[in-house]
Amino acid sequence: MNSLDATLQTQIETIQDKLGMPLAELADIIKRTKLTRHDAIRAMLIREYGLGYYDAKAVVSAIFDPTPEKTN
Repeated sequence: MNSLDATLQTQIETIQDKLGMPLAELADIIKRTKLTRHDAIRAMLIREYGLGYYDAKAVVSAIFDPTPEKTN
């Protein structure tokens, strides 16, 4: 894991602690909203959960754009 991956992981853990729910639960909530565009999901997270822009962006990235495992 490089330092950027570690930083994102730490950020996600902090967000989960702030919200009091795991990322999987937040992903389920997002799916129930039927929102599909990343900007709309990010705006909802900011509005409904009080996340900052970059925290909301990190959540969207972690749920929809997970970094593929590197293979050698």
